[in-house]
Amino acid sequence: MPDLDTFTQLCRWLGVSADEFMPSRKEAVGSGYPLEVPGMTTPEIITAHLRADRALTAETADALATMVRLAYEAVARGELGQLKRR
Repeated sequence: MPDLDTFTQLCRWLGVSADEFMPSRKEAVGSGYPLEVPGMTTPEIITAHLRADRALTAETADALATMVRLAYEAVARGELGQLKRR
């Protein structure tokens, strides 16, 4: 299971969107994706699942959701997965 940086690099190398690895709505129905609502972004869906997880404290769920959101924003800016030269 690749980490986010490796996953991002693999997607770039393959020339595909990360969405290619997500189940379609038809596949997701009844398959453990009960919190998906049309129009939600992937970070919003992840946040909903984290907050619904009874094993996580609210503080932990919020911290993980913040990390996911920040990682997605870094990828969108092209900052994650690239080495910066000094």
